[in-house]
Amino acid sequence: MKKVSLHSGCLNLITSILFAVIIYSCTSNTKTNIYVKDDYRAISNYLLQTHKINLNDSIDKLFVLTENGCHSCNKKFSDFVLENIYNDKSIFIITATGDQIDMTPFEIKHNNVLKDRNITDTALSILNETKIIYFKNNKIDTIITLNALQLEKQFEIIHNRK
Repeated sequence: MKKVSLHSGCLNLITSILFAVIIYSCTSNTKTNIYVKDDYRAISNYLLQTHKINLNDSIDKLFVLTENGCHSCNKKFSDFVLENIYNDKSIFIITATGDQIDMTPFEIKHNNVLKDRNITDTALSILNETKIIYFKNNKIDTIITLNALQLEKQFEIIHNRK
């Protein structure tokens, strides 16, 4: 008969719990977003009032980089944002503080990069998670909220969509 020590049993239990917590944090949203009725108008008003940026037809996407949700997803998205930072048809809202993501590359001044750590205090829950929001004809066309289980496919869709 094989003996299993109490110590190894506890260690296995703790490891299992940690693994489950990590998987859960990367696959589920920690908050349920209740979007405002007219998200495009709300985003447009917020950008105009807070950052003096007029959201118009020349802007076709909004990148939102947070530190909420899956940490590795946010880090990969941060790299993706840096690859696209010179796209003048995009706006980048960075709410990350640098606790999980290296903020050094975002220290360079770009007119389309907005560091906004106060956005979580607003009613714009649509901007509380890392995502890309595509605009078309002054409306929201598509929203891609990063998900660990679909991350590679999502990056492929984002990369192929111009």
